[in-house]
Amino acid sequence: MSERARALLERGVRLSELDRPAEALNAEQEAVALYRHLATTDPDRYRPDLAKALNNVGVTLSELDRASEALSAELEAVTVRRGLAAADLDEYGPHLAESLTNLSVTFTELDRAAEALSAEQEAITLYRRSAATDPGTHRPNLADALVSAGVTLSALDRPADALTVEQEAVAIRRQLAAADPDRHLPDLADLLGSLGVTFTDLDRPADALIVEQEAVALYRNLATADPDQHLPDLAKSLASLGTTLSALDRSAEALAVTEEAAAIRRQLAAADPDTQRADLADILTNLGVRLSDLERPADALVAEREAVALYRDLATTDPGLHRPDLADSLTNLGVTLSTLERWAEALTVEEEAVTLLWQLTAVDPPRHLPDLAKALARVGVTLGVLDRLAEALDAEKEAATLFRQLAATDPGRYRGDLARALVNVGVRLTDLDRPAEALRVEEEGVVIRRELAAADPDQYGADLADALTNLGLTLSILDRTADALDVEREAVAVRRQLAATDPDHQGFHLAVSLATLGTSLSDLGRTAEALSAGHESVTVFRQLATTDPESHIPNLAAALISLGTTLSTADRWAEAMAAEQEAADLLRQLAATGHDRHRSSLAKVLTHLGVTLSELGRPGDALTAEREAVTIRRQLAAADPARYRLDLAEALNNLSVSLSELGREKEATKAWEEAEFIREGR
Repeated sequence: MSERARALLERGVRLSELDRPAEALNAEQEAVALYRHLATTDPDRYRPDLAKALNNVGVTLSELDRASEALSAELEAVTVRRGLAAADLDEYGPHLAESLTNLSVTFTELDRAAEALSAEQEAITLYRRSAATDPGTHRPNLADALVSAGVTLSALDRPADALTVEQEAVAIRRQLAAADPDRHLPDLADLLGSLGVTFTDLDRPADALIVEQEAVALYRNLATADPDQHLPDLAKSLASLGTTLSALDRSAEALAVTEEAAAIRRQLAAADPDTQRADLADILTNLGVRLSDLERPADALVAEREAVALYRDLATTDPGLHRPDLADSLTNLGVTLSTLERWAEALTVEEEAVTLLWQLTAVDPPRHLPDLAKALARVGVTLGVLDRLAEALDAEKEAATLFRQLAATDPGRYRGDLARALVNVGVRLTDLDRPAEALRVEEEGVVIRRELAAADPDQYGADLADALTNLGLTLSILDRTADALDVEREAVAVRRQLAATDPDHQGFHLAVSLATLGTSLSDLGRTAEALSAGHESVTVFRQLATTDPESHIPNLAAALISLGTTLSTADRWAEAMAAEQEAADLLRQLAATGHDRHRSSLAKVLTHLGVTLSELGRPGDALTAEREAVTIRRQLAAADPARYRLDLAEALNNLSVSLSELGREKEATKAWEEAEFIREGR
C-alpha cells in the first residue's frame, strides 16, 4: 500500500508539471486516502507523507479555482506539520513554513487577507530560523515569504509595514542575484517593481523612481537575452516608470518611456493578440494620459480611440473582465474630446460610459458607484456647454444624489465630491433662471466646503472660494446685494490667503474675486471701497501680465475697463480716462491678431472712452474714439449680425451725441437714424 501511495504522489507531481491538474488531483486524492489509512497504523512513519500529499492536493485545487476545497486540505496539512514541527523543528519547520505559505495564498484567493498575513508571518519566522543555519537552501524561501507578506500588507492598506518587509526581501534577493544572477535577477527585478508601487502608495515618488529605474535596467538586460520571457516584464516596468516620472512633473521623460512600453506591447500583441491585446489597450490608455499632460490632445485622441476599440472587442468576449476597462477608456476619451472642444462627440462617449457604469453598478455598487457619479457629473458639464440645460440639470442632480449616498457612508472621501456636485447643480439652476432653487443647493455646498477648508485649507480653500463666488452671484440676482457682498468679501479673504503662498496660480483668482467685489460695492454706492478693490485687481493683473502677458493682458484690460467705470461713477473722469486709454492700448495690440473677442472688447472700451472724453470737454478726441468703435463694430456686425448689431447701434448712438456736441447735426442725425434702423430690426 505504501508503494502504491508513493507512486500516486509522484504521478500527481508529473501530471501537474504537464499542466494536467484534473488528472493530477485524482492521483493526489487517492494518495491522501492511502496515507491517511497508513498513518493510523504507523503515524511516525506516514504522517510526513500524509502532510505532503495534503499539501499537493491543496495546491492543485487552487490551480483548478477550487479555493474553498483547497483551504480544507491545506489547513489539515498545516495541522499535521505543526505537530511534526513541535517534535522536531529543525527537520519539519521548513515543511510547516511551506504549508503556511500555500495556506496564505488560498486565504488571499478567498479575500481573507488578515488570515493570509498571519500565515505568512509565521512562515517568515520559520524560514528566518532555517536560513540562519542553512542560508543556501532557505534564504530564497525567506525572500519569497517576505514578498508575499508585502503584497498582503499592501492589500490591507498598510504600505509602511509593506515597505519594511519588501526592503528586507530586496536586500536578500540582491545578495542572491550577486551569487547566481541567472536564477535570481528576474526575482530581484520583479521585487523592485513592487517596491516602487509601495513607495508610490506612501507618496514617495522620488524613491519609487530610483527602484523603478533599476528594475527597468535589469529587465532591459534580461529581455535582450530572452525576449520571449522578459519583454512583457520590461513593458510593465516601463509603464510604471512613466507613471512615476509623470508624478514628478517630468512629463517629457514620462512620455518617452510610455511610448517605448507601447511599442513593445504592440509588438507582443501582433504576435499573440489573444493574450496581449488587453495590455496593449492599457498602455495606450497611459499613453493618452501622458500626451494630455504635454498638452497634445490631438495625439492623445489617437491613442485613446485605439484603446477604446481594443477594449470594446475585449468586452464583447469577456464582459465581466473588460467592461470596467471600456468604461474607463471611454471616460478618458471624453475628457480629451472636451479639451478639443468637440463637445458633441464627447457627449456620445460620455453617455456610453454612463450606460456601462449603470450596468456595472447594478452588479457591484461599492466598486462602480463612485465612477458612475463622476461620469454623470461630466455628462452634465458637456450638456451645459451644448446649451442643453434641462438635460444637464437632470444629470447633475443625479450625480449629486449618488454622491450624497456615498458621502453618507464615507464622508471623508466623498463630501468634497458632493459639494462640487451641488455647486454644479446651483450653476445650472441659475442658467435656467431658477435662482431661488440655486440658492438652496449653493448654500449647502458652501457649508460643506467651509468645513473641508477649515480642516485642509491648502486642498479645499480654492473650492470654497469658487462656491462663495457662485453664491454671491446668485444672491445678487435675487437682489440680496448686502448678503452677496458678505460672501464676496469672504471669497476675497480666502483667495488672498491662497495667493500669499501661490501667487502664480492663485493671483488670477484673487484678481477676479476683487473685480467681482468691486462691482458689488459700486452697485451699493460704496464707491471708495469699490475703487480700492478695483485698483488692487488691476495691480494683481499687472503683475501677472509681466510674467505671462499672453494669458493675462486681456484680464488686465478687462480690470482697467471695470476700474474706469467705477472712477466715472465717482466723477473722477481724468483717472477714468487714463485707465480706459491704457485698456484701449492693450486691446489694440491684441486686436491686431484678428481675434473677434479682442476687437469687440476694444470697441467696448473705445465707447466708454468716448463718453469719458466728452465729460472732460474733449469732444474732438471723443469723436475719434467713437468713430473707431463704430468702424470695429460695423465689421463685426457684418460677419455676425445676430451677435453684434445691437452693439453697433449703441456705438452709433454715442457717435451721434458727440457729433451733435460739435454742432455737426447732419452727421449726428444720420448716425442716430442708422442706430434706430438697427434697433427696429430693419
